[in-house]
Amino acid sequence: MKVKIRDNGFKLTRPRELVLEVLDNSKQPLTLNEIHLKINDIDFASVYRNIKLFKSLELVSEVLYGDKTPRYELKEKVHRHHVVCARCGKVKKVDICLIDTVEKNTGFKIIDHSVVMRGICPDCL
Repeated sequence: MKVKIRDNGFKLTRPRELVLEVLDNSKQPLTLNEIHLKINDIDFASVYRNIKLFKSLELVSEVLYGDKTPRYELKEKVHRHHVVCARCGKVKKVDICLIDTVEKNTGFKIIDHSVVMRGICPDCL
């Protein structure tokens, strides 16, 4: 990821490294506010600008849980979907995807998608 930043003509600044580190250490997608709270050294505007840059470089994915607050995670070689507990907000990654099936059944070439399922987690049941 750091190489991709440099290869696209951008410097790997300390704020960029910090945002990447927070996303890399997170087990779930984070809001801009959550990222900012984990980094004391930079202001919110820097978090926003760097996430915007990372999105344009396709380093991060935007995840929407249905609450109109975008969350961000590092793109991985294998993308993931999420299931969110409607009671406590716990998030789990889901490692299966139906893209191949959807493409086969519709004839579409899927270029982007986001899947978030809502349910009740085992702890809340």
